[in-house]
Amino acid sequence: ARRSASNAISRLATLEFPKGTWDNLIPILLNASSNDDINFKKTAIMALGFLCIELKQFGIPLKGDVCKPIIESVYLGITDSNN
Repeated sequence: ARRSASNAISRLATLEFPKGTWDNLIPILLNASSNDDINFKKTAIMALGFLCIELKQFGIPLKGDVCKPIIESVYLGITDSNN
């Protein structure tokens, strides 16, 4: 279910981002990636990863300076799960 939800979010974002809608998605996912609930956290990190892949595949640039926070979030999520 986590993979399906993450994939659906990233696919919808490829439709919404070019229209300028759903600009709050990345901040929401970044916030969720530090959630205490491990399932919530993993889903958010997975969604961020899929989102980056989808946006790159369709040539859709990310707005603002969100690349660094996304990378940090994914890195912290990986290192936290290894401890």
